[in-house]
Amino acid sequence: MKGFRALLVAELRVFSRDRMGMFFTLLFPLVYVLIFGFLMGDIGDVDQAHFGVFFETDAEEVLLRQTIDDTGSMHLLFFDSQANLLTAITDRRIDFGLQWDGVALQFYYDANRIQENFAFEQAARAITTEFNLRRQGVSRSLPVEEVSVGTIQSVGWYNLVLPGILAFTILSAGLFAVSGHLTSMKERNILDRLIVTPMRPMALLSAIVIIRMAIVFLSTLVTLAVGMVVFGLHYDVNWLRYVIFVILATLGTMGMGTVIALLVRRPSSASSLANVLA
Repeated sequence: MKGFRALLVAELRVFSRDRMGMFFTLLFPLVYVLIFGFLMGDIGDVDQAHFGVFFETDAEEVLLRQTIDDTGSMHLLFFDSQANLLTAITDRRIDFGLQWDGVALQFYYDANRIQENFAFEQAARAITTEFNLRRQGVSRSLPVEEVSVGTIQSVGWYNLVLPGILAFTILSAGLFAVSGHLTSMKERNILDRLIVTPMRPMALLSAIVIIRMAIVFLSTLVTLAVGMVVFGLHYDVNWLRYVIFVILATLGTMGMGTVIALLVRRPSSASSLANVLA
């Protein structure tokens, strides 16, 4: 038992000295989450969009206001002139704008927001379609009743990106780190020296698994916490399945890394082969 504890301490020291592995396992997921979260975290999230309306005439203003109120949960601002509306769009105080002149609704948007404009245009079309129906006194021929089933919720695109970041963390800690670590030991003939010692090969592999598993759990939990606290991402996490998935995924990627270490002798070759498999 004492010898196994020494192996655990040695593996922990090896990881702490591997700056590249530490970066991609611990720091890179956080850097990715923070940078892309602040830059593009709200892209495509129409429910959080802000849009403005300018009424050029009072004709049917009440009907249009009621239509907008019934259309969704977007944040609405009213403007007293077209110039102020366009300035707000340019300054990104609002995401898009609508102007009612008594005849048609004009849709204003920022052409530079390529990824978001499609969602904004769809929201504007929904308002326009509903407004036209109400002006004509026509109801929808086939009313649609929305019923929520299960626990699946409508989320923004960044909610789908974060699980991919967690998967990359597991892949990095298993496939890349283990293959590079074992081939480095093989290249320096450390594994050959360990064979003649009383230590069993399974003890070495177990120490590597335990340390890498602990690092993966730490990295994924911290990354998940940052996404939920800083960017308000919502997940209905089944923690039992989460633990099982992380354990199985880490063991699987570590197994692939071990196979790579058996096939090649140099860390550079192991890294190249790992990139191909990834």
